[in-house]
Amino acid sequence: MKSRSNPNGVRCGRAIAFAMLAGFAWPGVAAPLPEVVQQVLDAHPDVRSAQSLLKASDEVARQARSAFYPTFGLDWRAADSRDEQLGNSLDRSIRRSEAVLSWNLFRGAADLHRSRSASEDREAAQADLDSAREQVALRITEVYLDVLRQQQLLIHSSRLLEDYRQLRDQIEVRAAAGRISQADVEQIRVNLIEVEARHTRIQADLASAEYRFTRITRLPAENLSLPGFMAREWDQDSLLDLAREHNPRLQAALRRVKARSEDIGVARGSILPSIDLELRKRLSAKIDPAQLSDTVDSTQLTVALQIPLGGASFSRVSEAAERRDAAQAAADSARLDIDTQLAPQLNELEQLRKIRGQLIERIKASHRLVDAYALQFDAGRRSLSDLANAHTDRFNAQSELLDNSVRQFNLEAALLALTGELRIALAGNYVPAAFDVVRNPEAPDATRAKDDDTRATPPAAENAPTHGMPAAEMTTALGFDAAALVTAWAADWSSGDYPRYRSHYVADFRSRAHATTREWERERRERLAKPGIHVDVREITVAALPDGRMLTSFIQNYAARGYSDTVSKQLLWEHGADTWRIVGESTD
Repeated sequence: MKSRSNPNGVRCGRAIAFAMLAGFAWPGVAAPLPEVVQQVLDAHPDVRSAQSLLKASDEVARQARSAFYPTFGLDWRAADSRDEQLGNSLDRSIRRSEAVLSWNLFRGAADLHRSRSASEDREAAQADLDSAREQVALRITEVYLDVLRQQQLLIHSSRLLEDYRQLRDQIEVRAAAGRISQADVEQIRVNLIEVEARHTRIQADLASAEYRFTRITRLPAENLSLPGFMAREWDQDSLLDLAREHNPRLQAALRRVKARSEDIGVARGSILPSIDLELRKRLSAKIDPAQLSDTVDSTQLTVALQIPLGGASFSRVSEAAERRDAAQAAADSARLDIDTQLAPQLNELEQLRKIRGQLIERIKASHRLVDAYALQFDAGRRSLSDLANAHTDRFNAQSELLDNSVRQFNLEAALLALTGELRIALAGNYVPAAFDVVRNPEAPDATRAKDDDTRATPPAAENAPTHGMPAAEMTTALGFDAAALVTAWAADWSSGDYPRYRSHYVADFRSRAHATTREWERERRERLAKPGIHVDVREITVAALPDGRMLTSFIQNYAARGYSDTVSKQLLWEHGADTWRIVGESTD
């Protein structure tokens, strides 16, 4: 299958699928999803089966092409007999050899249709292989996400369990002091047992998810990293057209329709007369004792015309037509599956994105509610049930946000698989996702950092100098490696690798020369496609702005075929959830 560009356009930027997950504290990125898919894909039984069938179809096509060539043969006969000659018995030996060249001149164009049918079947097998790879990539993605989901759910459950244990300890102390009744002690113990039982179930689910992952990938379920795709716009009509045009399963079905149509031509060819040409030459003959006469050397040319009788050939035509109709029905079924799957999945994805903000607000509200209920419980204005339920509601809110995130990425992967682009996206449109921290808005900074259990982000640099300084000094002072960032940006521009170049900018980047992000992206994609571009940067300086952003200035040398210039350029950087990205660009 030929590679193709995405007609919808890609809005590269922050990874979105898991950007909303709070509180992750994963070890090093050792097994990103694209690497797992690459390692496992061709070793999967479904893919190996499709590869073998493709090789078999290559051999069938080769066999069909061989029907156009003549057949050469050598005949050799050895016979020993006892004959009667004039009443006398004698032993006779015969040794003859002949060369035969046979060539079919006409079979009603059956050979031509058979060759075309084999070629279409070969293309169908290639599409089947693409489909198998897409489905296996999707399956690996699903089990990969399932492990990450269960791991994160276990983290939330562990926090809830710790909250309940601390609450139990507090209740037991108060009950021992006579401040509350023993019934509250029993209630919190019952609630704790329920939380522990759920925690155990989550541990079992995680073990099952890791087992499935290991069985499918033959890799340990360790050090998995959060996956994400660069943000993109999903348009239902264009996405549907893309799926109908490039879905591997549908393409395989359509190829088989063409192959079965050619089979009708093969069957019709069997009705027509067949003309064969045969050239036979006797090379040697030795008869001892010799007969009265025998042929020692000869050349014979034969043209045979065969006309089939009976109804078998007509029945083959009807059979081929029915098989063609069955193949067409299978193609219609594949197209119907695309139509019925794509729209609901896209609609669900849009709804999940819309509700994400509300889920984040719910977590923030649940933080406030737990704090408020704890104070009110201490004052005797809230029951223990209210406080325990508030802790559980916070866990449920975090779980819903987690499910929302996992489902979003699963839906994106499924939509890409429908269009036959999942492996392409994993190879060129994939970025490790970042984290949006859902903090407790009422807690002090130290408490929030502990609650979030996430990596610290760079400080706002409010006290940093605003004047420009060499990049090496700023790197040491603030941890902002300006030289590395600017050099990588220039190198990706020079390489013409649009996804990598685009990943340096925020998702909604706009330049002063373009009205929309999409216009800027289209212009940059066209520019980077030009061959021979080389961008060099020097004299890099950086200034920290009061709002925490960084301004880099440098001299840019640009060279391309037939054009070159040297300008002074500025890039404005902002730290997002995962790394520094460009939010502004200007040239003097």
